Amino acid sequence: MANISTSTVANLVDPAIVRLADEAQEQIVAKGLDYKLFPYTEFEVQNINADKWSSLSGFGAGTLTIEGQSYGVDYMYDGFDKTLAVRKYTKRIPFTEEFEYELQKKNQMAVTKLATLVPGMMQALNLNWEQDWAKMFYLGAGTTFITGGDGLSLINSAHTSSKPGLATQTNIVTVGAVSNPVLNATSLRQAFIQLDRFLDNVGVLLGSAMDVALVVPRALADTAFRLKYSEYGPDTANLGYGTVGPMVMSKLGKSFKILTLNHIPDAYDDYWFVVALDRMKSQVVIAKCWDPSLKPTFQGIDGVKHLLSSTMFGPNPVDWKWIVGSTGANALA
Repeated sequence: MANISTSTVANLVDPAIVRLADEAQEQIVAKGLDYKLFPYTEFEVQNINADKWSSLSGFGAGTLTIEGQSYGVDYMYDGFDKTLAVRKYTKRIPFTEEFEYELQKKNQMAVTKLATLVPGMMQALNLNWEQDWAKMFYLGAGTTFITGGDGLSLINSAHTSSKPGLATQTNIVTVGAVSNPVLNATSLRQAFIQLDRFLDNVGVLLGSAMDVALVVPRALADTAFRLKYSEYGPDTANLGYGTVGPMVMSKLGKSFKILTLNHIPDAYDDYWFVVALDRMKSQVVIAKCWDPSLKPTFQGIDGVKHLLSSTMFGPNPVDWKWIVGSTGANALA
């Protein structure tokens, strides 16, 4: 830090300051970010808010063919084209003549201040990544801020398919007549079943989702872990194995992870989701122009230099078949 000074080139940020920002970014990523725990496809944006992406259909079962008959033909139906949205977030801090002078004199307080300000800028922009990733979940339930590729909210009761004539499908957790149930063993079991019963773009059953995660806000994390590790309920002991406990899940050849999204606001504390991580990889795209970074030049505003940093990105689900969700609004009898 003692080598930090100001550049002799007008408006050029000292390389040591840029290096400080780069090191801070590396440390933030290494420490761990919520969104990094999930699989996704990263796409480098070519045309801002104009690039498109779609999911692909799979093949159905082979066609029964007798001797001399032509081979069966499969028609592929892509998903709906989705425009990949990106948003730019920026930070600016003043770099006054007085502060610049103190850095030139190797003032310890000024050096320490800079060592706090620059990593703070990087942390602020990474917070935008965390918040927007969380929004994909909690705003995906009932709003069109985040859509599932078909123009409907990511979590919706009437998702359509690109192949004409297919019935609509719901990815709202529904137990009997109750939709959006609270998180418990019964509703979680139903979420697993719904995730296994989705049909692809041509109406073919996707089949069992084996790499599964229960995604919850911090307020539901303890409930989630009790469901995962309790054999009996968890609230009623000695009444047989719980439907989502370790024994039953192992017999089904299944297990599930618990992933906590710490940036879901308190107002959405009852929301919960189950995701198929293997499908998520191909159905969620992070469109990116650039990672959080410090600009190499100052910006002058009213005679004061400013350090600038920014990032531009956007998480984009291009399909909805990787997730089921519940707002947790309704109790089960």
